[in-house]
Amino acid sequence: MQSNHLPSLRLFDDEYLKVPGCFLQNHKVYEFFSDGPAGAIKKVVHYQEIENGFFNIAFGDWDADLKRINDYVRNNNGDSEKIVGTIAFTITDFMTHHPWATIFAKGNTIGKTRLYQIRINKHWPVISQLFDIDGFAGGKWKSFQAGINYSAFTLKAKTEVVNLNKY
Repeated sequence: MQSNHLPSLRLFDDEYLKVPGCFLQNHKVYEFFSDGPAGAIKKVVHYQEIENGFFNIAFGDWDADLKRINDYVRNNNGDSEKIVGTIAFTITDFMTHHPWATIFAKGNTIGKTRLYQIRINKHWPVISQLFDIDGFAGGKWKSFQAGINYSAFTLKAKTEVVNLNKY
């Protein structure tokens, strides 16, 4: 019997795949806490539909006063691997429930976009089995390749993975 879900992204040790307390709203908004020297900081990952089937991934600290994500804050709470692992969990969960979606990702700074690229490169052997990733460089979208600096990314589940989830 085939699974109804995308295979798990085994990018991190199990302890990093999902932060305890991570919960979601309609598989589009995920909330969890970063715990470290700076205390417990509420984080939010939000998949915002830009147009039909095309979603922007927004991530950052929750600003309770403004009631929005603040993606400019850096708190260096010492748990970045856990946070990245939790974001990877949200991507696989989101894509399980929205298998035909395309996710758009771009950091609000060159440094953050570069950090995304470093993480993609680090885990490429696993990511490339599940997702097609394109990067924007030189004024056009290209299939992701190591060694090229991209200014943005799109991610889509591979057709064969989506088709497996039908059964």
